[in-house]
Amino acid sequence: MTSELGAERANYQKMDNSRAVLERQNKELKLKLSELEAQMKTRSKVTIASLESKVTSLTEQLDVEAKERQAMARANRKLEKKMKESLMQAEEERRHADQ
Repeated sequence: MTSELGAERANYQKMDNSRAVLERQNKELKLKLSELEAQMKTRSKVTIASLESKVTSLTEQLDVEAKERQAMARANRKLEKKMKESLMQAEEERRHADQ
């Protein structure tokens, strides 16, 4: 009976030690997981900030290009108007010259 009790105590001690080791490993893994999650969160924030900056830059570039395109269209319309006026004037001068 004493030997059974001793064996049972030894078995309990081994199981208790194993439990303590597993609890320590679990705590270490939870800490590591928490650190990794924090790193990923930081990386995500940096990536998002970078992408937002890029979107802002591209939006500004698009606005500038749109304004340039509008200015070029206005200049083109003015030139077309001048060209039509010049053609009409040349036609009128030719008519007067033919008379």
